[in-house]
Amino acid sequence: DMTSPDGRSNIRIGDIVPAYVQATPILARMGFTEGKVMPGSGSWPIVARFCSAQEYIAKYGTVRFASLCASVEATHIQPTEPRINKTQIPRGQNTAAEGFFTCTAHGQPIQTDNFNDILNGVTYTRDPTNGAHREVPTGTGGTHWMNGDNVVVESSLSPGPGFHQFENVSR
Repeated sequence: DMTSPDGRSNIRIGDIVPAYVQATPILARMGFTEGKVMPGSGSWPIVARFCSAQEYIAKYGTVRFASLCASVEATHIQPTEPRINKTQIPRGQNTAAEGFFTCTAHGQPIQTDNFNDILNGVTYTRDPTNGAHREVPTGTGGTHWMNGDNVVVESSLSPGPGFHQFENVSR
């Protein structure tokens, strides 16, 4: 986790998502009902019914951010194309989604970012000279600048004449 000095932004990379095994009548007869951990070879998956990626993200966000936020709300969850072909998944159940959340702590809104942007190393920005939005490489998290030749650089100080500063914005 990385938290900004003012505590209003939190970025999570490399969350450890547990392994799951789909609940079945056979597992239930063996005592492995939903929510139980089932010893496996090298992993200890949790028994759970199948849920879509949209359902999982809604649950995940509220649980994952609960320790930081007085209230967490999914503002937008949308399906995306799975990165694994369905034919590679037993029984063919495979979904993917991305989610956006709002969070308040100590009466203040906390900014959350699109997880895909974090994983892809991009920052969503706005050019104040024309209002255009643009994805730029996140780099070290410094200020982004652009000149008239559309060259984007990252620097804590202005790179020189002809460069103007981008604004980081939420999607």
